[in-house]
Amino acid sequence: MSQPETHEQPDVRKRPYTLSIPAFLQEELDKTDWEELDTDTGDGGELPIFINGLLAEEDPELGDHCFDVLDEEIGQAVYKATYKVGEILATLLPRYTPESEVHTRVVKFLFLIMSRLTIRKGKDAYENLTTKLQASIPAFYQRAAHPDDKFALEGIYLLLHAGRTAPETVVFLWKIYNNTALSTFKRSYALFTLAILYVETDQSTTLITEFSAIWESTEEKLLRLILAAHLVMAAEGESKTPWIMELIEVFIHPAPLKQDFFKLNPYTYSYHIEEYILGVLRYIDADKQEHKIAPVLAMLPEANILTLTTLFDALFSILFWQRASLENITPTRKQALLLSADIVDKNPGVVNHAEIFRKYQLPYDATQLRQLAG
Repeated sequence: MSQPETHEQPDVRKRPYTLSIPAFLQEELDKTDWEELDTDTGDGGELPIFINGLLAEEDPELGDHCFDVLDEEIGQAVYKATYKVGEILATLLPRYTPESEVHTRVVKFLFLIMSRLTIRKGKDAYENLTTKLQASIPAFYQRAAHPDDKFALEGIYLLLHAGRTAPETVVFLWKIYNNTALSTFKRSYALFTLAILYVETDQSTTLITEFSAIWESTEEKLLRLILAAHLVMAAEGESKTPWIMELIEVFIHPAPLKQDFFKLNPYTYSYHIEEYILGVLRYIDADKQEHKIAPVLAMLPEANILTLTTLFDALFSILFWQRASLENITPTRKQALLLSADIVDKNPGVVNHAEIFRKYQLPYDATQLRQLAG
């Protein structure tokens, strides 16, 4: 009996090289000398092949393979080629319906490169890219309203870049935040996006006014953390004690928020929640706001060994993260040193404590701490 004839496709790694390039794409590709551009593994001579494959409408396996190749070549770090590929994809995105696999794939790739920490470093190239993205703002609004958070977050994040100067973007993000029928996580992402948008458009005063207005009425812990963090960073020398204490409380008991907070990446820069809060606390001007740190100091004498480790880290992050702080022993710094000395007396040799003290160039010795306090 004869075997049925099979028509297997060639290896997916070979298929990009046999795919014809449509005229509309070739026109865009011809504007760039690809071999002059660097990638992670060499020059960009083959990038057009994989851009074409990424846009393959009838071969999703090929599209996904080309996505992975482009990610490896220009997606993990920002090259000139990253901007060029992004510009072409942004230019061609409106050709595809938002429901198509190609549109989904391209948006995912644009989200990937726009979320690189250094994407704004090439200022002119970044502005060119965001200008190209503006043609797809309606599609990003549609994606941001997607019921699946994974897709919605891509749309929200791309709106930050493409629509950051449009008043409609702010209105849209507040609409998401105020919709309590949505997941707390999605509302948190919209709130974080608003915070970044206000900062990037020099509207810190607006941020403080609007975020402080909803502070008291907000109950969800993740939302309160985001509000407190951005209020502290924006207010700097005018931070309020409740905002600071909200951060300290989460720093001491981070477990309930750890998973959702980490998923707020790229806004959190892949930091764990404790690392992020320490960075925020350093925005506090301890010299001007000593009285606002008093509640933290009051927690020290009654705290257990484990809680003391995190409290020391938080307190020292505010008071002693700059080496020059040791040359300016204010009343609050003096009180912190004396309280710390008492605790060291009661708990000598606690390795975790000693590591925190060394981190801030402080002696883990009661006598030396008292001498430093003066």
